[in-house]
Amino acid sequence: QTAIGGKGGTGNVGGEVTFNNIGDLLTQGQSSVAVLLQSIGGGGGNGGSTSTKMLAIPRGKNIEMHIAVGGDGGSGNKGGNVVLNNQGSIRTFGQLATAVMIQSIGGGGGNGGAGSANSYRYDGATSGDKVNREVFKLAATVGGKGGKGSDGGAVTLNNAATGQIETAGDMAAAVVAQSIGGGGGNGGLSHSDAVAVDRAVELKIGGNGGDGGVGGTVTVNNAGSINTSGVGSVGVLTQSIGGGGGRGGVAGGAGSESEDAIKKMNKDLVDLTEKVKKKTNEGKSEVQKIIDGLVDKEEESTEKKDEKKDDSKSKDTKFVTNVNIGG
Repeated sequence: QTAIGGKGGTGNVGGEVTFNNIGDLLTQGQSSVAVLLQSIGGGGGNGGSTSTKMLAIPRGKNIEMHIAVGGDGGSGNKGGNVVLNNQGSIRTFGQLATAVMIQSIGGGGGNGGAGSANSYRYDGATSGDKVNREVFKLAATVGGKGGKGSDGGAVTLNNAATGQIETAGDMAAAVVAQSIGGGGGNGGLSHSDAVAVDRAVELKIGGNGGDGGVGGTVTVNNAGSINTSGVGSVGVLTQSIGGGGGRGGVAGGAGSESEDAIKKMNKDLVDLTEKVKKKTNEGKSEVQKIIDGLVDKEEESTEKKDEKKDDSKSKDTKFVTNVNIGG
């Protein structure tokens, strides 16, 4: 059996975002953002998982072959460029209220699909002689590779001489400008089970994690005023952050070959024990016959001795028989 999962699709590109402000923008509520600009690339699709399953009803020597390959995750796509041109006023008064947040975020890669191969054996309730019935399994399972995360685009803030960006609340940043690369997708799982199989050769390879994307350029050009007055409030926070790589896929599985071997060995020991008991019982019967024969001879000898009273008085006869039989 061969099964190959399909590859996940590629995410689309985030478009460019531009905002030109020449007026006055004001928020007063808690955790309220005055200006939020984002361009986000689409994430890649997950690769298809595959699974092969085979039920063996052995009628002699049986060989199973499994190949299961998970599909690769699709790549994310890049975030577009984001630009804010401010000539007016942007203000917030609430706690945790950011005045300007501009972001370009690359799309994350899709996860790789899993590859799985499973074998089962059924001999039947009245299978008869199983000496020449064997199942030999060859299996290769490979997890799909995680998709690549894409890059964040360029982020630019141009605050003109007439521009004012202010916050009054605690923990309220005036400007947060970020370009963030997308994270790589996780590698797919590789898994194989062999239940009641006589022999098995299994190759299990987990999928590689996808690479993270690159953070883009972040630029703040300020000719005006950027002010904060609250406790713990950042004036300008600029960040370019690369995307994290995906985790490698796990390769594993539970084979019951050793358990079945132990069961078979126990059964052989039980059969051997029964044969020994049978032979022992036969041995006991033969020994009993010998004992009975000796007893008959002893009784016959005693009768003859009774006839010779004079001899029996002068002679002392002893007859001892020891028989040890192991259980």
